[in-house]
Amino acid sequence: MDLRITTNGTLTPKFDGKDIFDYIPEFKHCLINISIEGWGKRNEYIRYPSDWDIVYHNAKRFASLDNTKILFVSTINSINVGYFWEIAEGMEHLFDMFPNTFHQFSTGSLVWGYMEKYVITNVPPDIRDHYSQLYFENWNKRYNLDFKKILDYFDTLPYDEELLYKMMKDIKARDKYRGTCLLDLAPEWKPYYD
Repeated sequence: MDLRITTNGTLTPKFDGKDIFDYIPEFKHCLINISIEGWGKRNEYIRYPSDWDIVYHNAKRFASLDNTKILFVSTINSINVGYFWEIAEGMEHLFDMFPNTFHQFSTGSLVWGYMEKYVITNVPPDIRDHYSQLYFENWNKRYNLDFKKILDYFDTLPYDEELLYKMMKDIKARDKYRGTCLLDLAPEWKPYYD
């Protein structure tokens, strides 16, 4: 029997006084999808109040089990679209530490929909150019198709300035409430944040 788990990596479920790690060895195969929106502090900001050290520790703990494969999965949104190369870079260390345990991360699907504020059409042309340059400077051949797909989005999706300002209003309100600041991790947004 196989087991599939989808988690944000912050909690490890307990059943009948046992940790999930006690149950996983009982299955033939286990696939764990860990939902993240960035690597390190970027994930903590987008998936607030996520703690990256816990996510990373749990991922490595899952990886230490012989029957387990792990896949990091992300949506593509306006806040993380410029930084998937960071996930690719972080994954290289995990590939080295746990050969044959981690799958390449999956960029998943676009955040899209009527009145959705975090669609990548909100990314202004100057920031798209900046992000494209970051991808070229940090290209990872393992992720050719993913990176090309993102660059294609930058080139083909229209820019929605009106929705950008709605998103920025939401981000500023959220930052004020949480005591965070988008500019700490993404200073390229400063002209639109102020």
